[in-house]
Order: sequence, then C-alpha cells, then structure tokens
Amino acid sequence: NLAGPGELRASDLAHALGWPSVPIPSVAATLAAETTRLPLVPAKLKWLNALRVPVLMDTTAAREQLGWEPRHEAAEVLESTVRTARERGLL
Repeated sequence: NLAGPGELRASDLAHALGWPSVPIPSVAATLAAETTRLPLVPAKLKWLNALRVPVLMDTTAAREQLGWEPRHEAAEVLESTVRTARERGLL
C-alpha cells in the first residue's frame, strides 16, 4: 500500500463519518497508550497508541525508484471511502 499526500487525524475520520470528535489532552492519550505496553493487555486496546503516535508513510523510494505518483490525496480517499461505504449500507 502506498499513501497519497496529506495527513489524516482521528478527528478527520470522525468528521467524515459525521461522528462527534472530542479533543483528548496529550497527557491522557500518552497514559492510555502507555497502558498498552503492560503485560496481558488485550490486543483490542493496542489501537490506543494511535491517539498519540501518527502513522506516516514515506513514499520517497516509490517516487524516486519506481516513478510512482499518487493519483489521489488522503482526504479525497477518506471522503470517497465513507461515501461508498454509506452507499453500500455499511455505515
């Protein structure tokens, strides 16, 4: 998978879905994320780290070595994905 330009945050996803978005203080996000490092923490809680650490993709190698260029920006893809999911009754 390769990523187009743009940065998406959890609040962007919430907005695209029409869901409320509540800012979480960085201290609370850090504490929640750190609990995922404790032994015996359920795998479902591992996503909490996403509140603190963004997932960014570096596409430099694909651009330079393969001549790849993205056709769409991240926000455009998110909007299209949500629209399609709604049309198909998935949301």
